Amino acid sequence: MRSQLPLRNSILAAFVFAFLLFWAPYVYARQSEGNLQSFTATESSPHVTLVIYAQHPIAEDSWSALLAALRANLPSMAAQFPVVDPNPALMRGETLTHTAPVPDGIAVYLRGDCRAPNRATSFSTGEVLGWVLKVGTQIESVIHVECTQIGDELSHRTERMNRAQQTAAMSQAIARVILHEWVHIATQSAAHEKEGINKASFSVNDLILPAPDVERARVPSTEESPRAGGAAE
Repeated sequence: MRSQLPLRNSILAAFVFAFLLFWAPYVYARQSEGNLQSFTATESSPHVTLVIYAQHPIAEDSWSALLAALRANLPSMAAQFPVVDPNPALMRGETLTHTAPVPDGIAVYLRGDCRAPNRATSFSTGEVLGWVLKVGTQIESVIHVECTQIGDELSHRTERMNRAQQTAAMSQAIARVILHEWVHIATQSAAHEKEGINKASFSVNDLILPAPDVERARVPSTEESPRAGGAAE
């Protein structure tokens, strides 16, 4: 015995069949287009995010100066080291929730006092200004910056500056130490270059020049040079 669908079910089945035949390909095409747009947007977004955490509160003008200094130094560094993302996202760690995911992120920890000193302080040669940690064969995506040591190194120069120049100088120095350590992470190498951002040791001039709103006077060539940092085993 043949079973037959009631008329209303037959009409419904015919409608569903027509939808699948004529509309489903269109819906799928639109869905694919949306996926393609989403994929393209993801691919064109920054590949690296620098999330910067400060041990002590930093003034808003100092934050702005630091982020500007990082942006200003990136083109020359990316030209020398193509593996470095020339357009990373820069984020302040205090603005993130504890559960916020940061894909392809590099954590930057600013330790100590990140304010430029307004009077000269003592500084011992060989002090490390920044460092990253090497575990086995892998250099971890975490940068440590020693702000107090940087400030001490700059103090004999910054004591002759006004407050705006001091902020610019300190921000430039911190930015260059961050970028120096990023090179180690990006290249996965503890090696250093003879010149440029990846030098093993930075003088005051290496730290703050060239930078906007900072005095251009050179320091004597005999000035002691602290270590810029590297990968610590």
